[in-house]
Parts: sequence; C-alpha cells; structure tokens
Amino acid sequence: MVEAPLWPAPQPKKSALVARWVLEQIRARRYPEGTKLPSEREIAQILRVSRPPVREALSALQIAGIVEIRPGDGTYVKSSAPVPETVDTTLSVLEEGESPFEVMQVRRILEEGGVRLAIERATEEDIARLEGILKELEDVLERGDLEAYFPANRRFHLALASATQNSLLHRLLEQLMNYENTKLWREAIQRYLSSQEHLEGYLERHRRILEAVRARDVDRAVQEMRDHFAQTVEEVREYL
Repeated sequence: MVEAPLWPAPQPKKSALVARWVLEQIRARRYPEGTKLPSEREIAQILRVSRPPVREALSALQIAGIVEIRPGDGTYVKSSAPVPETVDTTLSVLEEGESPFEVMQVRRILEEGGVRLAIERATEEDIARLEGILKELEDVLERGDLEAYFPANRRFHLALASATQNSLLHRLLEQLMNYENTKLWREAIQRYLSSQEHLEGYLERHRRILEAVRARDVDRAVQEMRDHFAQTVEEVREYL
C-alpha cells in the first residue's frame, strides 16, 4: 500500500504558468516578433488567473529581453527565438522565488509587532540613528539615486528592528528582506519611485513612522506601519 504524502506537492506558481503560456505562443509563431500580445486582462481571462501573476510574468519576460512593455500601449514580442538559458533562468526565478507580496505580508506582521517593542525599548541613541538614516534616505531619493535607495531603506527598517533589542526579530527581518532582493522586485520599485507623487508619499510614510516612535505613541506607530505596507503593496502592483 502506497501511503499518501503528508502534504501535497507544491503547485506551480501562477506567474510561471503565465510565462510558459506566453513562450509557447511565441514559439508556435502565433505572435511573431514585433506583434502585440493580448492585454493583461485578456491573458488573465484565457488562463483563469488574476492580473498580478500576469504582470509579474510579463515583467520577468521583459527583463529577459523576450517582450517589450510599452506603457499605455501594450506588450510586444521582442525576440521570437529567445536564448534557452535565458528562458530557463526566467522560469526558475518565477517558479522558485517567493512572491514579493507574500514576503511583504509577513514583513508587515513582523514589523507591526516590532514597532511596538521598539517604542518600549528604544534608546535615544536608537532614535538618533533612525533620524540619521531617514535623512540619508531622503537625500538619495531626492537626488534620484534609486540604486542607493535599497541599502538605505534596508538600514532604516533594520535599525528599527535593532531598537527592539531582540536579536531574533532582527535576524528574521533581515532574512525576509533578502527575499526581496531580486531583479524583478528592484526594477519594479525603481519604476514606482520614479513617480514624484509616489516618492513623496513613500518618504512621508517613513517620516510618520519615525514621528510616532519618537513620541512613544504605540497605536499610532502600528497604524502608520500598517498603512505604509498597505499603500506600498497597492501602488507597486501597478509596476510588476
């Protein structure tokens, strides 16, 4: 008698399924080089998935040089004969990588609890360190140095975790942020922050978090952290 597995085998990521379908259409010459693919909505309807996995798949295929996304127009086939190694790498990233939005959900839970603890335990030196990093974050974004944004943002959130005086929480957050360090996510964030409106809103949310911590206002700090993650996820979805 064959025993059933303790848990089912993981299902393929929807974004990987979308990417495979697009590649099959291109290889079958249904969409030759230079032609326009169906819209995100149409692909989502064909494959019976939501639109975020379609965006993620098309963004990954664009990074791989297989398609070109033209804002306000659509997605076009850029290469009808993509390099096999490039295709394999793209599919591997989509199939094996954790969804950035799943990571953000866990980060939100962890950082909401973390900010509570930070308010109880943060020293004046911790708050001064956060103020210095926030100033650095403001400087790099205001001068348009989006590549320098990533380490500055990482330092801000990890400094807040350090202020909890809980090394396990700090290590967990550090690991979660490592999962976000993918080319797909970084390029989406860079496109997102290229909008002045988004950039200003992003900075303002960080300022409000720090103000609540400085004031030792737990309820406000938790709400500001929750709002920050909710707003960021909602807005960044449009760039994946």
